[in-house]
Amino acid sequence: MRNEVYDKYAALPERLYVLDKDGRVYYRGVMGPAGFDVDAWLKAIQVQNDHVDTAAVDSWITSDRHGQ
Repeated sequence: MRNEVYDKYAALPERLYVLDKDGRVYYRGVMGPAGFDVDAWLKAIQVQNDHVDTAAVDSWITSDRHGQ
């Protein structure tokens, strides 16, 4: 049995990162959908959240710059 959806998605590798307050990579996920560890990613975000000005993030999300 062949998984055509997985094969096509593999052509667009995706990797999620979490940066620390100094812009350094704190967490780097594996490439592609296989092995994506949601718990590790969320934990990395939570750890770094203590160092983030959430008001600035909220402002950016609601601004015109979001999505550009």
